Amino acid sequence: DWTLLAYADPTSAPIGSANFSVQDFVPRTLDVTLETNAKTFPATGTLAVNLSGRYLYGAPATELHGEGWVKIITDTTPLPGLNDYTFGLCTQTLEENEQKLSVDNTDSQGHTTLFVTPDMPVGQTHPLRALIPAAPMEPTGRPVSQTLSLPLARPQPLLGITTHDTGPAGAARA
Repeated sequence: DWTLLAYADPTSAPIGSANFSVQDFVPRTLDVTLETNAKTFPATGTLAVNLSGRYLYGAPATELHGEGWVKIITDTTPLPGLNDYTFGLCTQTLEENEQKLSVDNTDSQGHTTLFVTPDMPVGQTHPLRALIPAAPMEPTGRPVSQTLSLPLARPQPLLGITTHDTGPAGAARA
């Protein structure tokens, strides 16, 4: 550990200090991608997500184990161009929890498939999004993570509300 002392006058007491440590830096060695053909996460059923890994020098990242999760969150901007709208009941909240995924070792081409079937929240009026972070482990044991984000397919239409301030009096219009 090192200590840095700051002096306004070298003959006076320090005016501040900071402690820090210098450690070895080992750059990452993997390039990781997560992909799926789906544009939305299905409301029911399983989503197949392809994880691919390659070493930065070009070889496939073979026989690496990994870890993954899925988390269902509220999608605050579900529709492009409607960022000032609010969707869903304002009294409703979503309990966000991460669910661990089973991630098989990568094959001889550096690929594996994650089959994602999260516990879906029931009765939500808010638009939802699935976050799927997954990370194969470098041979050193360090995870190299990527995250896939998909909106959840909705069985019913969304209802959005916005307010605009108009006029010099700033009267609200819904």
